[in-house]
Amino acid sequence: MLSSIHADTTVQIERATSVIEKPLSLHDYNLHMGGVDFNDHMLAPYLLSRRTRRWYKKVSVYLIQLAIYNSFVLYSKAGRTGSFLKFQEEIIENLLYPGGSVAPTTSVVSRLHERHFPSVVTGTSTQPPPQKDVVSVAGVE
Repeated sequence: MLSSIHADTTVQIERATSVIEKPLSLHDYNLHMGGVDFNDHMLAPYLLSRRTRRWYKKVSVYLIQLAIYNSFVLYSKAGRTGSFLKFQEEIIENLLYPGGSVAPTTSVVSRLHERHFPSVVTGTSTQPPPQKDVVSVAGVE
């Protein structure tokens, strides 16, 4: 580890079975790393980084996720329980459906009823049936 702050010295660290020497810069880093590495460690499974040429998109998504994680930490310190994933889902649900309105519960089958299923075109009273098999979707021939 390179450092322009620390001298080329070591610190003796007592372990359960022995005493080891660590560089002063590494020891100082471990003492003061704080929450930055811990936040990155906690966000790693949930990162949405996409391959993009526009760097500002990655940075903005990362900052939003960091803000959500920081709010989760405050939420947890207030005595609330739950996982970070569930907390994210609740935030997304509240953003998509404000005021507690519930997502539409229409059935997929009822939504597709008669509009998207093909039917064979038959002749009318003024026109004979087509020579080739013609299929119509939603009345469009």
